[in-house]
Amino acid sequence: MRLTKILTLFITLFLTLQFAQARPPENATQIMEHLEILGYDVNMDTKHIKARHKKYLNIFLKKYRDGILVTAFFGSSKYAAAHRDAYLRLVNKLNRDAAAARYYVDKQGDLRIEGYYPGPYHKKNFTAFIDTFNLEKANLSDKLDTLKKFLK
Repeated sequence: MRLTKILTLFITLFLTLQFAQARPPENATQIMEHLEILGYDVNMDTKHIKARHKKYLNIFLKKYRDGILVTAFFGSSKYAAAHRDAYLRLVNKLNRDAAAARYYVDKQGDLRIEGYYPGPYHKKNFTAFIDTFNLEKANLSDKLDTLKKFLK
C-alpha cells in the first residue's frame, strides 16, 4: 500500500515536471519564419522563441497547454516597490483596457504582459493574434506618463 502511494506520487511529480518545463511551441521553425516576415528578429533556445521588434513589444513565445503563451515584460523600478498599491492600481487599469492580454506583477515585482494563442499554429489566425497582441503597445503608450516612474 505504501509503495503504491510512493509510486503514484513519483509518477504525478514526473508528469507535472514534464508539463511545467518551458519549451518552444510546436512548429517553432514555421513560427520563427512567420515572425521574421512580420519584422521581428528571432532566435530560439531550449525554453522559448525570443522575438525583438523595433516598433512592437519584444516577446517570448513558449508552448503552453495546447497553444502558445506570448509574454512581454518590463523591469520595475524602486519607485514601484515603494508605491506598490499605486503600481497595482495602474496594472488594473492596463487590464481594464487590454485587447488581448493580461497584465500582472510577478514575484520580482516586474510587469508581465501575457497573451494566449489557443490550439495549433495556423498562419492566418496567428497573424490576427499577433496584430491584436501588438495593440497592447498603444495601451501602454496611453499610460506612459504614469507608467514610466514604475518601470526601469
